[in-house]
Amino acid sequence: MIRASDAMSRATRSQALLRYLVQARLDGTGAVKEYTAGVEVFDRGTDFDPKTDSIVRTEANRLRARLDKYYQTAEPAAFRIEMPKGEYSVRFVPVVLPAVPALPKDIGAPGGGEIPVAPPHRDYRLAALAGVLACAALGAWAVLRSPPAAPPSGPVPVRSQLVVPEGVEIDAAQGLALTGDGSTLAFVGVRDGKTGLWIRSMQSGESRLLAGTDGARDPFWSPDGRSIAYAAAGKLWRLDLDGGPAIALCAAITTTGGTWSRTGDLIFSVGRGGLRRVSARGGTAERFAEPDPSRGESSYRWPVMLPDGQVIFHVLGDRAVSGTYSARVSDPTRRVRILEEEGSAFFSSGHLLWLRGDTLVARAFDAEKGGLSGEARPVARTVATGPFGRALASAGGPVLLHAQAGGDILTWADRAGQHLRAAGTPGSYLTFRPSPRGDRIAVSRAGTREADLWIVDSQRNVSTRLSVLPFGVGFPIWSPGGDTVVFRGGEARNLYRARADGAAGEQRITQSENPQWPSDWSRNGVLLYTEQSPETGRDLWTVKVNSEGQPERGASASPWLRTRSHEFNGRFSPGVEPKWVAYQSDESGQDEIYVRGFPDAPGKLQISTAGGATPEWSADGKEIYYVSPKGILMAVDVRSAAGSVSFSVPRELFPLPVRAPVERYGVSPGGEFLVRAPAGGARPIEIVVNWLRLAD
Repeated sequence: MIRASDAMSRATRSQALLRYLVQARLDGTGAVKEYTAGVEVFDRGTDFDPKTDSIVRTEANRLRARLDKYYQTAEPAAFRIEMPKGEYSVRFVPVVLPAVPALPKDIGAPGGGEIPVAPPHRDYRLAALAGVLACAALGAWAVLRSPPAAPPSGPVPVRSQLVVPEGVEIDAAQGLALTGDGSTLAFVGVRDGKTGLWIRSMQSGESRLLAGTDGARDPFWSPDGRSIAYAAAGKLWRLDLDGGPAIALCAAITTTGGTWSRTGDLIFSVGRGGLRRVSARGGTAERFAEPDPSRGESSYRWPVMLPDGQVIFHVLGDRAVSGTYSARVSDPTRRVRILEEEGSAFFSSGHLLWLRGDTLVARAFDAEKGGLSGEARPVARTVATGPFGRALASAGGPVLLHAQAGGDILTWADRAGQHLRAAGTPGSYLTFRPSPRGDRIAVSRAGTREADLWIVDSQRNVSTRLSVLPFGVGFPIWSPGGDTVVFRGGEARNLYRARADGAAGEQRITQSENPQWPSDWSRNGVLLYTEQSPETGRDLWTVKVNSEGQPERGASASPWLRTRSHEFNGRFSPGVEPKWVAYQSDESGQDEIYVRGFPDAPGKLQISTAGGATPEWSADGKEIYYVSPKGILMAVDVRSAAGSVSFSVPRELFPLPVRAPVERYGVSPGGEFLVRAPAGGARPIEIVVNWLRLAD
């Protein structure tokens, strides 16, 4: 609001100084030194001498004048920012606001005090009230950051639901990120089947898609909120909101969180390993911190930069060592466990926040001393989680938002998408595959420390745990006889097998430095899987196995289809001797479904017409199904004769009820479809304004 005013919009130096002083106040720093401001705000070198260079004093005087000018014409707010003379600091002074007229009863949301957030054009009264609440929240946040002499006072917490443009679906599992002041949200959104990075003003409610961010995930902001980093297409990217295209910083095939330091370095997790550091200008990522296997550590995830040059991150490993650790950026090898509870934590406004069950709690944290104080207090309930216990939440300034928990449920549906019966109980399902007879389902479920693999009896709705391995157990496939399950897991993310009755535990069956995903298992004993290499991306491989999934004596794995494009999600055509493989490839610039002959693959036929993912064959081989970019299940007729095959024009069956980045459906021998649906209906994103009142 202030930065966009006539008094400040073109005064970039005043904006920078104001932003710096406000952040210092909120961090509890108070007044800053003239030298510090010159170096950190105005890019003066370490030889900066305030006695001979008056830039800080000059810009401070200009800022005071611009603040006075702004408040002469500004609309009433709950607090105003003042800059005392002779100090390089700001303070927040409460003002008396005029009473806000009561809204009609039909506008408020159920529950009393919960006001739905809506774009300004929908109801000017809600927009006006939202503006007042936002101003009040910012001031209250700042005042509450100072140690109160009495119980906290000020605006009460207000809960509402996030509203985004019609036709846009938020994929909270891919990341929610608020700027440090809570003014802007970045989220991964899906519109017309395409995934991209969106930003939303928390004051105006306006949202816009950032061009060139296709496939973005795990966004995180620069300290000043002017740039955003994210992962996509095997790289880490930086996008400056002032203009210009996204810049590729370094290779990053997998990421599990990142953070941005005030010195211009980005620290991010590489998933199964440690933390890496790269300059915001780009370059080769260097090792920052590595897990210590001798201590039982497996990986470092979800780094978060603290205001004083420390970084916190979650250590995944044995129960004796897992938890949240802090380390100095200057010496990351000396780390201290500050939180023993499982699940990742994040930092905002002098507090650590983390999940206890499905409740998000906050506890005061002194970053300089590295200590927690007071009690952990609940600030949000029924919070959704991602893999490894990550809360699908973010906080900045007075604003906290989170995806609401509820879980999914697997259900059988007919060709029109009508519900037939449930399969199992609600849960956080990641990947799933029905057995060849359709009577059981192998599923992976998200957990705090690892993903668990379960076998669900779909007739009796009884679940039995099959395997627990760290690092993303999942992507199960069945043996043709339904006795064995092959899945991905372990530190190397290679292939494992286990008997479906759980009698013998799991055994590793492949050895590779590259991640792998099982795809299909033919009736004549060929295992088809995806392997991702740094040179060619995802490729389709095969290996001959026995009935228990063990490679046959003398058999070696070999690439069946390897190009510069990504080929994955391969599925054999039915029959004892499969003649075709349907698979997904991005060789055209977007994911499409193709069919090639097997075992020889001299040519291919494209069967999708406007994008497609996750193909499946019908049990009789007369249809191929896939998912369109809009999340609709499609069907294509297969006509085969004399060793050739042709396909009909794709037709729509029904929209899938849940959009998921991986396996979205399965097919039974009788032609029913196994899909996941939200348990209890769709789950919105909740906003909590003035959440610090709940934490203190």
